[in-house]
Amino acid sequence: MTKPLSAWAPVVAWAALIFSMSTDSMSADHTRTILWPIVHFFHPSISDEAFDVVHFVVRKLAHFSEYAVFAFLLDRALRLGSSIAPSRAPIAAVVAAVLYSLTDEGHQAFVASRGPSLRDCGVDASGAAFMALGLAFLRREKTG
Repeated sequence: MTKPLSAWAPVVAWAALIFSMSTDSMSADHTRTILWPIVHFFHPSISDEAFDVVHFVVRKLAHFSEYAVFAFLLDRALRLGSSIAPSRAPIAAVVAAVLYSLTDEGHQAFVASRGPSLRDCGVDASGAAFMALGLAFLRREKTG
């Protein structure tokens, strides 16, 4: 029982973190107020339009990164705490991450300051796939 728990606990914790970031506290308006002073400190003369681009990119990189980490944790849990064939773990991790992304975007439909976005699901899926491909490549190099 300890092995599955230690394998899946980080996945559950990360999923909870993703869920918490889908609330009003991490809406675009709130992240704008956090990011503006940081960007302005390094680039005081940045235009509003340029900042909007930076803000957009940072938010999409956050999606990409959080789902890359999620896929890593899912892959680990599938290898340690399930009966799935190790060679199938990366694919299963991506599928699970994409399904969670869809439910996460569905959750955002019920948050007044947020909204669902298939584009964000695509960014999430890209992060998960990138990690899965990277892990598969590293494992192939290690065994090859």
